[in-house]
Amino acid sequence: MAAVETAPPYVRKDGRQATELRSKQIKLSELYHCSGSCLYSQGSSSVLAAIHGPSQQQQGGGAGSQQNNHTAYTSDHRCCASGEERCEVVVRLQHAAANRSAPAGGAEKLLHAQKEKSTRHRVDAQELLPLVHNSVLSVFMTELFPRQVLTVDVFILETDGSVASVCVNSVMAALLDSGLPCRTTVAAVSVSVMLPPPSAASLQQQQQQEMVLWLDTTAEEESGASPAAGFHTVCVGTFIFANPNSGGGLVGSHLKPTTTCYPPLTTSANGSAAAAPVVSTDVFLSMLQLAEKASPLLFQFFRNCNEPLEQ
Repeated sequence: MAAVETAPPYVRKDGRQATELRSKQIKLSELYHCSGSCLYSQGSSSVLAAIHGPSQQQQGGGAGSQQNNHTAYTSDHRCCASGEERCEVVVRLQHAAANRSAPAGGAEKLLHAQKEKSTRHRVDAQELLPLVHNSVLSVFMTELFPRQVLTVDVFILETDGSVASVCVNSVMAALLDSGLPCRTTVAAVSVSVMLPPPSAASLQQQQQQEMVLWLDTTAEEESGASPAAGFHTVCVGTFIFANPNSGGGLVGSHLKPTTTCYPPLTTSANGSAAAAPVVSTDVFLSMLQLAEKASPLLFQFFRNCNEPLEQ
């Protein structure tokens, strides 16, 4: 089983150690025509979140319909035991790049650029929307607003790695800015699993190589375009924790394999490559523990920005 190291002796390209988060910035009430909003940046990743409502449900398509280049995710949250109706939560995601003009260079280049933007938007939506949606449901007191709709707009302004955690943190701060009742607050932390690049070593030797965990990886580190110290990212995990002052605990998690990760490190009986989990249970638990240790730094950051984390 591969070992896991969380404090390597080298420094990453941006000067951080493996267990350091990037610098953070937060601006509240950036938008006036909504219940609450937040512009949250972590390193060069930046997300603007806006809260609308709760408001009465509309007949027909409702707030969850797809419009204005948004990709929407909605679920009517109901209590099956008692039949009590609750507030419907709708999360809509939009990339700022989707509205930018494509670079000049001929029709073929324009089509290629548009296809790349569309693909990235679709992939991000599939991964981010359920994660953000479940986070909102875990904190917002939907039972207080029956037959109403809460709409959450998420605008990804800049993407430089660990985007999922930046989205969740931005939405949480926007919820607090809105003053809506929340049973707890959450903070999201991204942890990446790193491995040395493939070598001439045997498969068994590769399996014994140490995995290294990095917090809050950049897009360059996640893509492996210029891996620091010869390491490549195997997967990026996002872990969402509740505020320790309200009981704490893991609210949600998501693992995303990278396109530059290793081929499967297991073989079948006939020697051919066989499917393997992204990470082992032990590595996952190490990722969880590292993320949990880092989460108080985010809660403290919000507290220093005069965010009322304790309801």
